[in-house]
Amino acid sequence: MAQAVNVSADTLSLDFADGRSIAGPVERYPPLAHGSPAERNNWRFIGRGEGIRWPDLDQEWYGRPWMRRILRPTRRLTDILKKTLRTL
Repeated sequence: MAQAVNVSADTLSLDFADGRSIAGPVERYPPLAHGSPAERNNWRFIGRGEGIRWPDLDQEWYGRPWMRRILRPTRRLTDILKKTLRTL
């Protein structure tokens, strides 16, 4: 269960009750990326901590799919990894 959400200009991160954290690029989520800092920081948990709602941005994420979206590698990251592996 998530216990903290942090959204900066470039990163969305979640901290869980068991000590784990996940983070991903906020650019993957246009409503968050284009929101103001105040809008991004106005969030609340829903569904006993299984979802997140940003009322100012009309965004609601619920269940495991949103966690998978955060962890999915971006195309840019994939390209960087491929180039790095080629040079080894």
